Amino acid sequence: KMKKLDAQLLYWVGNPMLPDVFPPNHILKPDLSAWKAQQLLHKKKVLAHTLRTIKSLHIPDLNLRTRFEIKGEISAKKWMKDWINHNETGAELIASWMAEYIQTLKF
Repeated sequence: KMKKLDAQLLYWVGNPMLPDVFPPNHILKPDLSAWKAQQLLHKKKVLAHTLRTIKSLHIPDLNLRTRFEIKGEISAKKWMKDWINHNETGAELIASWMAEYIQTLKF
C-alpha cells in the first residue's frame, strides 16, 4: 500500500533488542533466557521477511544497529531507555544518522 503512494520510501530497521536488560535498581532479576531467545528469534524472522519484502519493492533500508552498537552492547545500553526503546541521546543519534543517509541518497 505504501508503494502505491508514489512517494519516496525508506524502511528504518528498529532498535536492537536487549530483553535481559534491567534497570540498575531492579531488585529481582529472573532468568529470562528462554523468553529472550524467543523474542530474538521472532524479531529475526520478522526482520528477514520485512527485508525480503522491501527489497522486492526496491525500497531502501536503513539499519543503524551497527552504529548503535559501535562498542557492542555497552554503547547500545548507554543509548537505550529500556530493552527496546532509545533514550534522548539515542534518539538524537538516530535522527542525525537518518538525516545523513537521506541526504546521501538525495531524496
